[in-house]
Amino acid sequence: MEKIVKKLRKTDENIALERLAIDRDKVELQQKNLKLQALPSFTLNAFYGSQYFNNDFSLLNRERWYGNSYVNIGFRLPISEAADRALKRKQLILEKQLVGSRYKEQLELDASSRKTQEANISYASKVLENARTIEAVSAQNVDLVESRYKAGKILLTELNEELSARFKNRQDVWKAEYDYLLAVLETL
Repeated sequence: MEKIVKKLRKTDENIALERLAIDRDKVELQQKNLKLQALPSFTLNAFYGSQYFNNDFSLLNRERWYGNSYVNIGFRLPISEAADRALKRKQLILEKQLVGSRYKEQLELDASSRKTQEANISYASKVLENARTIEAVSAQNVDLVESRYKAGKILLTELNEELSARFKNRQDVWKAEYDYLLAVLETL
């Protein structure tokens, strides 16, 4: 049973914290992207094309081809979007604070939950230890009563009572082991 408990306790993942960390990273990337949107940008568009104008279908006649080509260079300076960016920046700052407070809250919740679970595990371990001790004492009592029965000093009913008490104590040990495993599994 100890091997199972050790293997189970090695896995320590918290999906909620990972999700909140990803949300925090997403907000930071959005803030960086918002800063990049405020920078001026250059664009370059080019088109090269030509069309054939004639009723005769003679494609090799160069005089009937008319070209239509252009190059467009653009410079974009985002002046009028400053108000919109300011609102978006405030929204991202508030969202980052919200995600940060949720992250801290989740950490505190996990810490208190972990303390509670460790207390439950400790309690279940003590109950298991006590049940094993009681079962060992019960085994000694059965041996003692069995020797007294063989000597003819007690009745068979007393031996049966002691055997049923030992069986009940074994059941208590099994239940304590089950409760201990449940306490360990709750930490996952």
